[in-house]
Amino acid sequence: MHYLIAENGPVETAQMLLWVCSSLLALGVFLYRKRPRERFFAGWLALVSALAAFRETDGHILLNPEVLGSWGVRYRIDWWLSLDAPVLPRVLWAALAVVMAVGLVIPLVKASPKAFLLIKGRDRAWWLFAIAAAALFVGYACDDLVGRGQFVAPIYSQSVEEISELIGALLFLVAIGLTVRLSLSTRERLARERLKPA
Repeated sequence: MHYLIAENGPVETAQMLLWVCSSLLALGVFLYRKRPRERFFAGWLALVSALAAFRETDGHILLNPEVLGSWGVRYRIDWWLSLDAPVLPRVLWAALAVVMAVGLVIPLVKASPKAFLLIKGRDRAWWLFAIAAAALFVGYACDDLVGRGQFVAPIYSQSVEEISELIGALLFLVAIGLTVRLSLSTRERLARERLKPA
């Protein structure tokens, strides 16, 4: 079992591949849809999936000074506030962080999916997104909140973490697959119809 859930093992590799597939599928939806709102939502899904794939490959490590030298980024506040750290790389990384934040917020605001309507209206894709988010949170909690031997043995917390993240990535991909057939606006209309009294 330890081999399956090991760092860069089969389960983590499967997670990364699922996120790459999610990103490519969402990009396909982005290219297929014509309405701006639908394209914003698909583009947001593609970006979120790409960032998740980047995280699964531990891409953030490749951005460290050990790899990029003086242009590398540190994720500690003391590096950002240090007078000894080079200024230009910090400005560059701060600007990149702002661009990334804008890329995560603006498309979602522009698409403004009616989450409560979709949940109440039993939209399958939206329910899958919600369950995927919950599974990913469980994975995060097992790693950063209760894992690493703090409350339970690392083998158990790591097993739950990796399996939860695998389930989350799989459900996210399936949810994006459902957006191929029905647009966000169509799914909201169907959710409204399901909520009308008989």
